[in-house]
Amino acid sequence: MEVAQAILALAALIYAVSLLRIWYGLGLLRPGQVAARPPATVLVAARNEEEGLGACLKSLVVQDYAGPFEIVVLNDRSTDATGDIARSWAAREERVRVIDITPAADGTSPKKHALRTGLADTSGDLVFVTDADCEVPPGWMSGLASHFDEDIGLVTGAVFLPEAPGVVQRMLNLDFAAYTYCSAGAMRTGWPLIATAMNLAYRRKAFEEAGGFGIHAKVLSGDDDLLLHAIVRRTPWRSAFAFGADTAVHTHPVSSASEFMNQRMRWASKAFRYPPAMFVFLLATFALYAGLLVGLPLVALGLAPAQVVVPAAILKVTADTLVLIRGAARFRQRLHPTVFLPAAILHLPYILAASIGGTLGLFRWKGRKA
Repeated sequence: MEVAQAILALAALIYAVSLLRIWYGLGLLRPGQVAARPPATVLVAARNEEEGLGACLKSLVVQDYAGPFEIVVLNDRSTDATGDIARSWAAREERVRVIDITPAADGTSPKKHALRTGLADTSGDLVFVTDADCEVPPGWMSGLASHFDEDIGLVTGAVFLPEAPGVVQRMLNLDFAAYTYCSAGAMRTGWPLIATAMNLAYRRKAFEEAGGFGIHAKVLSGDDDLLLHAIVRRTPWRSAFAFGADTAVHTHPVSSASEFMNQRMRWASKAFRYPPAMFVFLLATFALYAGLLVGLPLVALGLAPAQVVVPAAILKVTADTLVLIRGAARFRQRLHPTVFLPAAILHLPYILAASIGGTLGLFRWKGRKA
């Protein structure tokens, strides 16, 4: 029992200190100031995305980016109308073209193979990436480009779900926003945690100097955060988080609980490939959540002492709340305090389940197993 309490106390301390760093970083966010708009390429990997691709392209063709740019849809062997939709846009929009992706011969993961194919067939100095089910604001490219100081090799940005009524939807929004807040705050303090392929840009030169997708090319996911870590660890380039008007991307929530867990398991599947500092944070988070999930019921039943479990729970809730409040204020997002408690309760088991399932590869992506 004493060993378990010591582990829980240490995990809670690491977690709280990490979140305080994120909280501090959120306060340092500033809009970009770089005026240069070099030639750019926008890559949209699409597999069976007939529902969202049209809206995505509609938002991309009206970008106010002052430099030359092209929009390339990477049609990854879609079996629905994705290819037809992409080609119809290419027929009427000079900036848009389509590349039909063929299977990779070397075992590279499908999406990384699609992106690698697109990179080989384009030449933009800046490469912008978003998903086919996302919609970007008119100043998205300009907003991200404004953060490319001379030493910045990769920029990622915020992703939010549309505001909608209902407890479940508000909990989903809160959970999704938390990822953005943590990414933004950590990166601003020089601790690049995660990036998202829904809102990403990088220098072609930085990508090449990092070895491209390198040793992670065959990993099903990780075309965003594993690339982030490769660039900042293997090259002199740094990363930045886009902040300011017109830099946030909007996507749509998954339609079922099973899809939600599948998505979160995919996100969690790369933990053992992360840098040591991030892995320690994730391990501490797992230990804290496991300790609270087991310890709080035992304390409530009088079967375990409260002197470590309860302070650990208070520390976690306090740190979480501070980050959520500051993050929502900085990104002008509306919080719904009534969902905090149910979200906090459900957060423990779902994060643990996603971590275990992701590590064991119990997920699928676009019909493909991990």
